[in-house]
Amino acid sequence: MKIYKGRKAEVLRGRTSSTNGGQSDMYDELILVGEGIPENTQGNEDNQNVLKLVKRTIFGREHIHAEPVNKKQGLVGSMFGGNYLKCVGSMYGDIKYPIAIHDRYETPADYSANFD
Repeated sequence: MKIYKGRKAEVLRGRTSSTNGGQSDMYDELILVGEGIPENTQGNEDNQNVLKLVKRTIFGREHIHAEPVNKKQGLVGSMFGGNYLKCVGSMYGDIKYPIAIHDRYETPADYSANFD
């Protein structure tokens, strides 16, 4: 298994959680990896504390979020669970605001029930 290196970032939580057991509920700090992120901290042995930076273009504008490096097999996700990653400052490259953590997963049946 690959051990990822990145930068520690603090988890920002609201009063309630909607992550359905996501990593941002298990850890107060997570390791962010990806383009432009310094590699000065190593993830844990199973990479459960590691998120990757994802960049997407939506309606012509770049949007970023962080999601687990290990996708949960057989589940739908990852999706936003309500928590953010505090990674603002020169230590994190060009990131200028807290980024959404997409660490929520659901069973296909639970996911489909949301659209019935």
